Amino acid sequence: GIFLLDDSHEYAILRAANSAGGQRMLARGHRLQVGSQGIVGSVTATGNPRIALDVGMDPAYFNNPDLPDTHSEIALPLKIAGETIGALDLQSVKSAAFSKEDVETLSILADQLAIAIQNARSFESSTRAVQDVETAYQQLTGETWNRFSQGQEVLGYHFDGIEAKSITKRFNKQSKTTIQIPVKLRGQEIGKLKLNSLKSDRVWSQDEVAMVQAAAERAALALENARLLENAQRRATREQIIGEISTTVSASTDMEEILRSAVQELGRKMGGAEVVLELGTNLETKENVQ
Repeated sequence: GIFLLDDSHEYAILRAANSAGGQRMLARGHRLQVGSQGIVGSVTATGNPRIALDVGMDPAYFNNPDLPDTHSEIALPLKIAGETIGALDLQSVKSAAFSKEDVETLSILADQLAIAIQNARSFESSTRAVQDVETAYQQLTGETWNRFSQGQEVLGYHFDGIEAKSITKRFNKQSKTTIQIPVKLRGQEIGKLKLNSLKSDRVWSQDEVAMVQAAAERAALALENARLLENAQRRATREQIIGEISTTVSASTDMEEILRSAVQELGRKMGGAEVVLELGTNLETKENVQ
């Protein structure tokens, strides 16, 4: 049997077994308390191997009704970087079934098993972390595009067979020959590509559908690149304006001149806005500005 410690290192939980009795123990979630139950409990507490050539003579032996014919037992710690993570437990129906050579061989096996378990845990942890990042990234993508689309006057374009025209409301025209392909970015739908046949009896071929899907994928990437470029340009403009205001305000050492320059420059840059800068704390809003 292979036992692994729980997160609190309070119990050694059976994770694998090859006997019929072991399978029954697995089914009911068999576990032993570290330091106080059985030879496995002793080994996981001390980190040292333990052999019972005659289990009836070992005070730590746990008389398990699922394994009534056990006469000898050996448990070896599973360790990673000096830390015990579990135990490899072997039981035999024979007395004195384990020799010194068996202990040496099984110790090597226990070390290899511990490394394999740790590698599996690391892989699982890394996979879970990647999935968490991807999920968060998808959610952020969806939220970003939702905000971005709400600020757009033009929601898309419609080609009627002659020319492309902008649309400002959702296009709901559908027929029996309509196909809709989601425009997806990192697993999030950011739009739809819809095709309505001008012929009522048209059947779209697999090649045509595949071509539309490929166009949707490329459109999603191009739209994201355009959005990122627009954001970068907006940030650059904002930083430039902030720099210009800071330069003007910092040029003076007079208190009144600093206040006057700050509101004037900010008002000019913002365009069509009144700007008030007051000194003091816990200021109440005044209706009259002088």
